[in-house]
Amino acid sequence: MILIGHIVSSVINLGFGLIIGILLHALFNLFVTNWIAGMFAVILSAILLLGLFVIETIIDWLFERIFPSGIRASHRTTPKKPKPLLRRLAMPVGFALGLLLAEFDMASLDQVNQILEFIS
Repeated sequence: MILIGHIVSSVINLGFGLIIGILLHALFNLFVTNWIAGMFAVILSAILLLGLFVIETIIDWLFERIFPSGIRASHRTTPKKPKPLLRRLAMPVGFALGLLLAEFDMASLDQVNQILEFIS
């Protein structure tokens, strides 16, 4: 039985995968048509992701120092059930669908920007 939470999470992951696929296709097109701009975008993305990782690590360390959990895990823990296949495959399917939609010119960055503006 698949719970409603799994379905909602799958739809969200499918949407994220779709957006990531379209953006990756646009980045690949930028890299193919103008490799200098493409390299700049790749290097800038890597630097920004590295900075985000460092900031997240520092914040996590500070939060653990200020508010230590002090809670130990139980000795007898029950094994977790694996997530449903629908939930595990939603992101890769959305990614592939986004690449296909962008390749066949059924989706563009303008549409992604409209969706992101609508969400925020």
